[in-house]
Amino acid sequence: MNTIVSIVGKALVAGLTLALIAAPVAAQAADADVGIVITRLRSSALGSGDSDANKITIGQTKTLTLTLTNAGPSAATGVKLAKPTLDPKLTMVKVIGCALQPVAGVIDPTLDLAWPCTVGTVSDVAGANTAVVSIDVKYTDKTADVAAIPADYPKHLPTVCPSTDAAFAMAPVAVSITSTTVDPNPANDTATRTFATASIADVGITIAIPTFVIGQPSTITVTATNKGPCPANDVWVSDFDGSSAFVPAPPNTPVGTSTLGTWVFVSSSGDADAVDGTGAPLYTPNCEAIWDGCEFGPLASGASATQTLIYTPQPMPSNDLMQTAYPFGLNGYSGLLPYDFGSNLGQTLDPILDDNKVVVKHIVSKDVSGCSTGGVPGALGLLLVGLATLTRRRR
Repeated sequence: MNTIVSIVGKALVAGLTLALIAAPVAAQAADADVGIVITRLRSSALGSGDSDANKITIGQTKTLTLTLTNAGPSAATGVKLAKPTLDPKLTMVKVIGCALQPVAGVIDPTLDLAWPCTVGTVSDVAGANTAVVSIDVKYTDKTADVAAIPADYPKHLPTVCPSTDAAFAMAPVAVSITSTTVDPNPANDTATRTFATASIADVGITIAIPTFVIGQPSTITVTATNKGPCPANDVWVSDFDGSSAFVPAPPNTPVGTSTLGTWVFVSSSGDADAVDGTGAPLYTPNCEAIWDGCEFGPLASGASATQTLIYTPQPMPSNDLMQTAYPFGLNGYSGLLPYDFGSNLGQTLDPILDDNKVVVKHIVSKDVSGCSTGGVPGALGLLLVGLATLTRRRR
């Protein structure tokens, strides 16, 4: 009997010992160290080409990226993102990567009742233990939010540069997450980050062609001006959209290209040829055939840069034509291309694009004053002559 009790007792003790050992292991297995960081703020269109990454300015919408990571040792379940705390100048537009709650059948990230945003389970397996939440935020363009923004923005821009004026600065962004799994390290469940305000600059161009005579060189003056309120980075002029009828100098001329009805490039010079104190070129060494681009470099607010080009208009493309146009057009931008084009060329946002393109058209007509129809041109004159002859025959 005692032997049986002893055996049973030993078994109970062994079982209890195993239970006590297993309990901490089970508790440990339910832990998950999940954390959050604010990765970046940048234009989704420009991606890595956004030269103003981690900055945002008046009227812009950019993507705020949050990265959640689970360091384990278990999967984190029931992970939710609380509504981020944003500066009042920023408004949430769209959330991707977690599920908001519909309010009256509508998903609206600006409503408190839509939050928290459910991420779900975040794995602890290496290589798959992250989750990304993207939030599109818009910087206000309303005077009610920032008194320095003109009421008719973007028709008119502020008189002060947003990137350097305290009125446009933003408070830190703050985010936090929760999980139904025990988190042994709650310190990394919250994150804050302060983003800067980006510059804006109205870059515009003008084109002057004082003389136009077919077969004779025309001197063309192109002026790029930064109307402010901030400095404009890396200002270019070019025929970006191909609106001109000009032909560049060899070897840029396409093989077999006819020069009839076009402008033929002769030479170019200007501020883009500027050199530093050692004689080294500051920007592009020469303003070459215009579609190669002419780089003026950075322009301060209120500053201008000028390029002088010489092109010769060629004879009309056909003897049958009574009239033709000789268009000469250029585009001027900070960073060579419009801000949202997607190239990493150091753009400064230009909210006013109406003055970034100029096309000058010279209309050339043949002189038909010697025609017996009294100067009525072309086929119409010939038709009238024929009708007159037919009338006389009938009489």
